[in-house]
Amino acid sequence: MVRQDALAVVELAIEREKGGHSFYTKAAETTQATDGRRMFNWLAQEELGHLKHLEEVRQNIIDTGKITAKKGGESAGISTPLDKKSFPWSSEAVGEAKADTKELEALRIGIKAEKEDIAFYTKAATESTTPEAREMYNRLVAVEKGHQELLEEEYQWLSKSKTYFTIHRFNLPK
Repeated sequence: MVRQDALAVVELAIEREKGGHSFYTKAAETTQATDGRRMFNWLAQEELGHLKHLEEVRQNIIDTGKITAKKGGESAGISTPLDKKSFPWSSEAVGEAKADTKELEALRIGIKAEKEDIAFYTKAATESTTPEAREMYNRLVAVEKGHQELLEEEYQWLSKSKTYFTIHRFNLPK
């Protein structure tokens, strides 16, 4: 990928992360359940971390013509992928489902957006000509897959139960 192509991809990725942050922030504001708000706020913060990292990458491309991805997890703005083994079994869901339709729709939209991000970053990794760029995009793919799985599990759980499962399985900030 030549400099202009790399810059175009990173700028598009920045716009996607801005959109993700905006969506999850709005979802948090409209979700009635405290646990759901915390999950959406956490996802919004994740998107901000990706955004900050990608803005640094963009500036580096402008300055040097290269992508040089930071090593490491959260310090590079890209968190560690979620461990699906920590998710509860669907059979643990109890009670009458009382999810607000808007909450389920927000989860569906989030799932779709994460799938689109995975496809975008997978394509960017495939088209990258440097190991650093491939590594960065592949790490974003792994993290976005974790987000997708979290949202899918939340959707399944909330469809069968009256509460979110996130907080008792993940240490999300309050």
